[in-house]
Amino acid sequence: MKNFSFYKNVSVLTDFTQVADSRFYKPAPDDWWLVSADITNSTQAIEEGKYKEVNMAGASVIAAISNIFNETSELPFAFGGDGAAILVPDSHLDLVDNALKFCRNAVLQNFGLVMKTGRIRVQEIHLAGHEVAVAKLKLSEFISLPVFWGDGISYAEELIKQAEHESVQIDEIEDVSMEGLECRWQEIPPEHDEITSFIIKAAGKSDVEKASIYAECMNKIGEVYGSLEHKNPVSIEKLSFSSSLKKLSVEWKMRTWKPSLKRRLGYAMKLVFQLAAGKYLMHRKIQTKNTDWGLYKSDLMKHADFRKFGDGLRFVISGKQQQREEMKDFLEIAYEEKKLNYGVHSSRGLIITCYITNYHRQHIHFVDGMDGGYAMAAKMMKQQKELV
Repeated sequence: MKNFSFYKNVSVLTDFTQVADSRFYKPAPDDWWLVSADITNSTQAIEEGKYKEVNMAGASVIAAISNIFNETSELPFAFGGDGAAILVPDSHLDLVDNALKFCRNAVLQNFGLVMKTGRIRVQEIHLAGHEVAVAKLKLSEFISLPVFWGDGISYAEELIKQAEHESVQIDEIEDVSMEGLECRWQEIPPEHDEITSFIIKAAGKSDVEKASIYAECMNKIGEVYGSLEHKNPVSIEKLSFSSSLKKLSVEWKMRTWKPSLKRRLGYAMKLVFQLAAGKYLMHRKIQTKNTDWGLYKSDLMKHADFRKFGDGLRFVISGKQQQREEMKDFLEIAYEEKKLNYGVHSSRGLIITCYITNYHRQHIHFVDGMDGGYAMAAKMMKQQKELV
C-alpha cells in the first residue's frame, strides 16, 4: 500500500511541449493494475450513427472506477474515443471487476455495443518489455490531465481484446455509481471548415529519438495551425445544451441502468430540471452556496482534453481543409521515412462527454470529433505498416 497515492507525486507539466520528454514521467508501480475498455467494431457502430454512445461507453469506465477511489486517491486515466484506460492500485479489485461487468452489460443492454474490458498487472507489462510511466499536464489550478509515456497501454489493450469474457447474470452484478458522468452539450461546429482528429505515434528506437520526432511534429502543427496551447476548438460562444431527446437519452440510459420505472422517471425529471436550472444559472452568472456558475463554461474550456499524450500525440483541432491536407502531407512523408505512424479524420463538429467531480471547478471534459474522430483516425493508422 506504500504506492497507493503515487499519482499525487508525479511531475506536473505546465507546457504541452513537455509531454514528449520522457524524463518528466514516473513509472507506474509494479503492484498497480492497468484497466482497459474497448468497443468492439466501433467503426461499424459509428457508421450507424452511435458515435455519442461509443464515447459515453469509454467515459463510463473512467467514471465508475474513479468513483470507487475518489475519497482516497486520484487515478490516472486516458480517454481514447472508443475506449479508455485507467491505472488502479492493488486495492478494491473486487469492486473494480464488478464495475467493469456493470459497464460492459450497461453498454450492451442500452446501446447494443460489445465492450471488451479487463485488467493486467503493471509488473507483467514491465516484464514483457513495455513501459507505463505517468505525469500530469496542468490545465488549471484545479485540474490536471494525466499523460502517459511508453507503449504499455497499447500492449495491455491488445491482450485484453483477445481475452474471452465469462457470461454473467445481470442480477449477479452489484449497482455501481456513475455519479458525475454527463453528456448534455450540443455538438460544437468548427470555427472554419472542419474539426480534425489527429493521432501521431513516433517510431524512434530510443526515447531521445522519439522526443525529437514529436518535436518536429509539434513545430509543424504550430506552423500549419498555430500552437496547440491556443487552438482549443471549444468556445464559450458555441456552448449550448442539447435539446435532442435522443442525444440526452444516452446519459439517461447509462445513469439509470439497471433500469426500473421509478429510477428512469426520477432521473428524467432530474435531467430536465438540471438543464433548465443550469442554463439559467450560467446565463445569469449566479453564485450559489457551492458553485460559481459564471465560471463553469470558461472552466469547461480550460478542462477540455482536446490535446493529450499517451503512447502517442492526440489532438482535436478546428481548421481549414487546406491546413489538414498540408499537415497530412507532412505526416505521410514522415511515415515513408519510417519516423511515425499516423491517423487523421475530419468531422463536421465535435462532441463533449463530461466527468464531473464537483460543478465548482472540479470537472473534466472529453473531446472528440463527431462521427468518431479518434476511432476513425485509429482505423486509418491500423491500415499502415506498424513501425514500432
